[in-house]
Amino acid sequence: AEDSVRIGWLFETAYGRSPRGGAAPVPGAVAPHTGSPMVASLDSFLRRLLRVETVLCVAILGALIGIITLQVLLRYLLNNPLTWAEELASLLLIHLSFLSGDVVYKRKAHISIDYLVGLMPRHLQSWSGLAVNVLTGVALAVFTATSIPLIDAQFGYTTAAALPLPKSYWTMSVPIIFGSMLLTTLSLSLHQIADLRRAD
Repeated sequence: AEDSVRIGWLFETAYGRSPRGGAAPVPGAVAPHTGSPMVASLDSFLRRLLRVETVLCVAILGALIGIITLQVLLRYLLNNPLTWAEELASLLLIHLSFLSGDVVYKRKAHISIDYLVGLMPRHLQSWSGLAVNVLTGVALAVFTATSIPLIDAQFGYTTAAALPLPKSYWTMSVPIIFGSMLLTTLSLSLHQIADLRRAD
C-alpha cells in the first residue's frame, strides 16, 4: 500500500485526484482547516499552489532532459554544440531546485532528526514544533527581504554570457519560493497553535 501511495503521489499532487478517480489528498501536505475561514482559505490556496509547483517541476525536468540530450548529440555526433544550452540548463536547474524544495516543504517531507523531540512529552513536542516554525519563518522573511535588492541590482546590469537575459533571472525564484515557504510556515504554525489550544 505504501508503494502505491508513493507511485501515485505525483499524479495526485498534480491533478488533485487518484488515478482510480475521486479526491486524493496528498499525504503530509497542508491539511484542510475546520476553524477560521481565513486559515481554511490559506490552506486551500497552498494545496492548489502545491499542484501547480509539481506540474512546473515535471515540465522543467522534462525540458532539462531534452536540452542536455540534444546538447550531447550535437556535441559528440555533429561537433556543433549549442552555445546557450549549458546556461539555459543551469537556469532551469536552479529554478527546479527551489521549486522542488518548496514542494517537499509543503509535504513536510524534508529530512529531520527528531530523536530528542520524540523523547519529549507530547505537549512539549507541539511547543518545540511551533518554536521551530517561528524560527523558520523569521529566517525565510529575512532571506526574502534581502534577496529582492539583489535581484534589483542585477536587473539590467549583469547579463549572461550566451543567453540575452539579465542574471536576475537566475535569482528570481529566491523571493518567490521563500515567500511561498513563508506562507506554508504560517499555515503550519496556525495549525499547531490550534492544536495546543485544544490540548489545553
